[in-house]
Amino acid sequence: MDRVIERKHPTGKKIARYGVILAAILLVLLSIRFCVLRSIKRAKVRLEDIQICAVEHGVMEGSFKAEGKVVPVHVYQIEASVGGKVEMLYHAVGDSVSAGDVILKLSNDDLRLNVLSQETAITEQTSNLNNAIIAGNQNRLTKQLQIEEAKKRLNRAERAYNANRLLWQNEHISQEEYLSSKEEYELASFSYRARVEEAVSDSLFRDQHIKQLRQSINTIRLGLDQVRSQLNDLEVKAPINGVITELSVNQGQIVSTGTTIASLEATSDFYIQAQVSQFYLPRLNVGQEARFYAGEEEVSLRVDRINPKLTGDYIQVNLMGEIPKSYRSGQFVSVELLSDKREDALILPQGQYLVDSGERWVFVLDKSGKKASRREVTFGFKNIRDIEVLSGLKAGERVIVSSYKDWLKKDYIIIK
Repeated sequence: MDRVIERKHPTGKKIARYGVILAAILLVLLSIRFCVLRSIKRAKVRLEDIQICAVEHGVMEGSFKAEGKVVPVHVYQIEASVGGKVEMLYHAVGDSVSAGDVILKLSNDDLRLNVLSQETAITEQTSNLNNAIIAGNQNRLTKQLQIEEAKKRLNRAERAYNANRLLWQNEHISQEEYLSSKEEYELASFSYRARVEEAVSDSLFRDQHIKQLRQSINTIRLGLDQVRSQLNDLEVKAPINGVITELSVNQGQIVSTGTTIASLEATSDFYIQAQVSQFYLPRLNVGQEARFYAGEEEVSLRVDRINPKLTGDYIQVNLMGEIPKSYRSGQFVSVELLSDKREDALILPQGQYLVDSGERWVFVLDKSGKKASRREVTFGFKNIRDIEVLSGLKAGERVIVSSYKDWLKKDYIIIK
């Protein structure tokens, strides 16, 4: 026969004891969780291993960077203005030359023969001119004599005609004698006029001939001067003070007119030719200020010219300024172009910490300087050196500006 067994219920003391044990277990677990989480969210670092910077008020210039190179203002391509054979080279690539220095010498026998021919032609034409002048003077004297003789005959014929006309009117001579004296007079008058016209015509002809000879001599002289100038051009000279950067001929080589002989760069004046990203086009203007640093020295520049055409993703910009004499053509520099300005801004320096945090938070030190806490921050305007703080920080607070790559999941930094 089955027997009913009664269930025993725990007493109040046992329930209390179990509750205490469970509470203790929970407390231990929470303590362990807190310690673990605290160790996970906290990092320790030595003071000498980090960089700290205070938030400051200041003027902030907007700027952007561009890579540029030093370019000479004056670059000359020296071309042969006359052909010839390279007879002598006086300088080589890299030599410094002054304006007027002979770089090389050409020889051209055809030019020298041309000079002799032109000089001979001038001599001949000058001789012809002198002969023409002498002949003209002699002919003028002859014509004057002939005119004077014709005039005397006319005067005698006129007197005889007038006398015979009175005698004929008084019937002292015959009509035939009268008419004969009249015809003599008319013939003498015609002869005189003809002599005068002939002298004038001959004088005009000889004057024109002399004028043509003189024009011919002047033309030959101009040609001779040009050939002599070409002879002088056989000595190729430096047009400016500078450095020879290219010499494209060798001794004994035959060069033709227009051949590029050498390249010469002025060493006194340079400018910066920079490549600016098209991202900055809206902030780029002619006359805009810029700068770069030559060691500790700041060199001021200004935008002189903006190329209207993009090359890839970049636009070429020419910047003028007093480039230090120590810089050389082709040397690369990093240029900072200034766009706008913030007169009173909270400023922090740029750094890798901003990249690590995505410009959303920073580690801020407390007053003791022993602990830094993670804090949300809003940034605004920035240039290549500084960034503007819009909210989350106050002037005078100190911020860790070293890299945050090892603390991305930390909330606190303990500084030892």
